[in-house]
Amino acid sequence: KRVRVFYPNKSSRDTASVILEMRSKMMVDRATLAQSVVNEEKEKRATFLIARANQLFSPTSIKVNQAGLANIDKDLTEIKRFSMKDPRIYIVDDYASTQGS
Repeated sequence: KRVRVFYPNKSSRDTASVILEMRSKMMVDRATLAQSVVNEEKEKRATFLIARANQLFSPTSIKVNQAGLANIDKDLTEIKRFSMKDPRIYIVDDYASTQGS
């Protein structure tokens, strides 16, 4: 969803814009990092499942365990919490008329 916020003047709008830009970047960075952790873990799990399947069908294969697999619940939560379709901040020159300029 997109939110439009009216500020009493250009200075207030610009100050808020700087703060929102920094916050947006932090959120995008956290979501990107969490997504990379999840992607790496998906690869590990796929490799584990292939090795496990080979173990089941080959009596001479090396025993495979899942000790190296990570819990990615925190990363999945961060992706859900911080991902945005469009993190851009749009500056609009339209101010709340009740506050003056």
